[in-house]
Amino acid sequence: MKEVIDRRKNHFADWGKPDLIIVDGGKGQVSVFLRELEDEKIPVVGLAKRFETLVIPVRENGTIILKDYRFPKGAALNFVQRIRDEAHRFARVYHHKLVSKSLIQGQL
Repeated sequence: MKEVIDRRKNHFADWGKPDLIIVDGGKGQVSVFLRELEDEKIPVVGLAKRFETLVIPVRENGTIILKDYRFPKGAALNFVQRIRDEAHRFARVYHHKLVSKSLIQGQL
């Protein structure tokens, strides 16, 4: 996760700074992003696969607590699932591209 954050931070100048980062994961992944992006003041939330739970950092008494929010069935849940599914589709396509490239180069 840290590598992903560092790669994205290196492109803030050319790609722009995001208004929100949605992490595909739960409390552990959100914690890493919060720690690495502390100086950037970019809001981070996580989408945990189990029960489609949104992990939201909330500041209480000077400390950050990660709270879970379960979506009720409806449009908001469908929207968040589509975001997650698109992220997974993108990652799978990229992974297949790398594997295909590796196989082709291995045959040469």
